[in-house]
Amino acid sequence: MILVVDKSPKIHFRIKKSLNYYNKEIKWINSSNDLMYYISNNSENIDLFIIDIQFEENGLNWIERIKKKVPMIPLVILTSDADKTTLVKSIKLGVSDYIMKPFEDEVISSRLDKFLGQKKVYLSSSINPYLDIKTYLELELYKAEKGKYPVTFILLIFFKFYRNGESLEIEYLKTNQQLFDDMTKIIFRTDLLVQYGGQMYFGIFPFCDSKNAKLICKKLRGQFNVFKSKSGLADEYYVTSVRCTFPSQVKEKEHIIDHLVEELSENIKKIKDQIK
Repeated sequence: MILVVDKSPKIHFRIKKSLNYYNKEIKWINSSNDLMYYISNNSENIDLFIIDIQFEENGLNWIERIKKKVPMIPLVILTSDADKTTLVKSIKLGVSDYIMKPFEDEVISSRLDKFLGQKKVYLSSSINPYLDIKTYLELELYKAEKGKYPVTFILLIFFKFYRNGESLEIEYLKTNQQLFDDMTKIIFRTDLLVQYGGQMYFGIFPFCDSKNAKLICKKLRGQFNVFKSKSGLADEYYVTSVRCTFPSQVKEKEHIIDHLVEELSENIKKIKDQIK
């Protein structure tokens, strides 16, 4: 069962149409009472949550309640708010992925496929695709502390600055599907690279110190530029990455995501200022 939690019946209709071929019941939930009822009484049949973050006034608070009750069920948010605060909170709460509104039907079906098990899962290693970034991060930090070795976390994003009224979701989707394969060819099987959102990658690199982390970021950005050249991607596409090595660069585990997203936002701003 897929639970679509949204006030709009149109959103439910579009998602149901896009995911119809999965042969799963797609249930529309438009009240918090109904949502909690299904979680309390029918959670064993729920495969996926799709939740509009504006469903209730404090949407992230509801997501936190859901993840506390059923932490292993993947949860994808729909949002028109892509600021860094929302991104940090979503990752820390265990949101599996996010989709920007407004969206195209093709984006819904493609981006949710990894959670519904029909096509290729975009992971660089054979790790449970239902795990979210928060869980990946906690598991790797635990192993690194026990083994007393460094672990590096990397955020990489490709983007272009869009004009008013321009939608890039389909363009990003097609680019992402091709680019990810190229990115995973240059990392080891012990490393992890997962997609998050339409244009972002989160990487975990065990036994990687800060010196090697710098080289990995350079290789990933270089691979993007090679892809950009051979695929004829528009010149207005940019790529930037940030890294954080534990424990040498940050000792407070709970601040790793904040550190990465803050630095990534600063990099994007610098690029934007340079091209003005």
